[in-house]
Amino acid sequence: MAAEPKRRGRPWASIEHLDVATAELVNLLRELIDGSDGGLRGLSRRLAPSHFNGASPPGYNTLSARLKGEGLRNDGSLVAAIVQVCARPEQVAELSAHTKELLAAARAAAWNDGTTKESAGSATDRELVAAQRRIIELQDELAEALRRAADSERELRRVQAQLTTQSDTPPSRVASEQSPTVIRPRDETNVPETFGGTTDQAQEAKPGAETRSRRSDDAPFTGQKPPHEARSSTDESDIGHVLTALRAADPDGSVTGQALRDAYDLVLDGARTGRYRWDTLTKSERLVMGTKVEHALRAAWDLGRGEDADFSIVGMDVNLIFSVKGRWIVGPEHIGKMCLLVSADDEASRWSVGLTRITKDHVMAASNRDGRRPMTAAARRTIRWIFQDEQLPTNALLHLPDKIVAEVLSHRTGQARVDALFRSSQGQLIGRNAVSTVAMQFDGAKRVRDARRRLREEGIMILGYRDAESAGTLGLPVPRGTNQWISARLIRPQDGSDAPWIEIGGERWTLAEPDDEVEALPQL
Repeated sequence: MAAEPKRRGRPWASIEHLDVATAELVNLLRELIDGSDGGLRGLSRRLAPSHFNGASPPGYNTLSARLKGEGLRNDGSLVAAIVQVCARPEQVAELSAHTKELLAAARAAAWNDGTTKESAGSATDRELVAAQRRIIELQDELAEALRRAADSERELRRVQAQLTTQSDTPPSRVASEQSPTVIRPRDETNVPETFGGTTDQAQEAKPGAETRSRRSDDAPFTGQKPPHEARSSTDESDIGHVLTALRAADPDGSVTGQALRDAYDLVLDGARTGRYRWDTLTKSERLVMGTKVEHALRAAWDLGRGEDADFSIVGMDVNLIFSVKGRWIVGPEHIGKMCLLVSADDEASRWSVGLTRITKDHVMAASNRDGRRPMTAAARRTIRWIFQDEQLPTNALLHLPDKIVAEVLSHRTGQARVDALFRSSQGQLIGRNAVSTVAMQFDGAKRVRDARRRLREEGIMILGYRDAESAGTLGLPVPRGTNQWISARLIRPQDGSDAPWIEIGGERWTLAEPDDEVEALPQL
């Protein structure tokens, strides 16, 4: 097992003032540079115009500023160059994808937040930050209201044009076309509370459970069409093109799952607030979740806004409807539109994404004051699933026993809380956001490095993505990327033991049992 890379030259500058995504990106690049030959000055010498499409590479002073986070979110070419130069060949593809996700999240954070830890120093500044956040929330709500008004106006013009056309149509045909739409009887008793296009009911089953039981093995992503509904071939073709494009953009769902994880983490804002549960958010905070999901997916899939919708996918407008529990609420602006239905339940760690075109008979008769209505069970059977009931990257704190979380949070300092987290959650993957939430600091990676040194005397080893092979050898879950770690207590195996082992400092080490005596790990 390779030793932790040693830092060369002067210590890195503090980055606690940065947002979570930018801080993670800076830490990742710093780790890569620390593990390469020559440190930052060596990197400056190794960068070439070929890494920047023929342009001159940045000098040492610019590199130093970027590695403090200054302008980094807008310098994707430099991020890509550092990965190409400093990462091992087998890591380049994975790290390139991960840094793109972090850049997108950093840009979204800058757009949606615009505040830093530096601006939250005094009580007055904190009030200003809170006011700015409320302004952003109100702007989001206003933008949504204006979009609905524009949709309503366009719908009104369309109906007026139809009425004008019908005035020249034979009476029998007009009567047929103007026959009232039959609304199906309400087939569900509870209309869930609505917030920002998201609905919750604690007693509801996992998202996608109903449609999953109706899915055929030979068409795993296609919802079964009810016999009474016949879609046009053009509509089927449009949805098929969008499905194909989204599956090509994310074949295994890892990008989408991480984007939904990032959206949750942005709303929870654990590094500032220490919160990790959805039910601790206020209603106004929950209202922005749909917007955060929209921004996260647009960045993850590299999509633009539609002319009249949230996304433009292969030239077609697609709207987003988000729900935590998979009980989607449809607004008047969604009728007749192709919609991407997204659900993500942090407590159950499951998520689903599907497509359908909303029609009038897809919604229940009853509505709230703004005309928003739940989808019927029959409508949910028309969903064509891109991903269904997938594993959401785990919110580690949410799934630890309450007693352990309380013990972890009882420590006074952020570093002590991080130490306690890895001491108490051995054998479980811990994400960077959980570390930042416990520490209530943005520099989570540094806290992990310090915890690795501090827990060595207790025989506890913290393994990261560079230690994936060792984790697999020991039979532990394998950390993926730079935002996951796992801890385990190790001992030297007894003679004749056939337990799996790894080599540390020229000696064999294996997993300890609870009653084994503590053995300090060697210094690396």
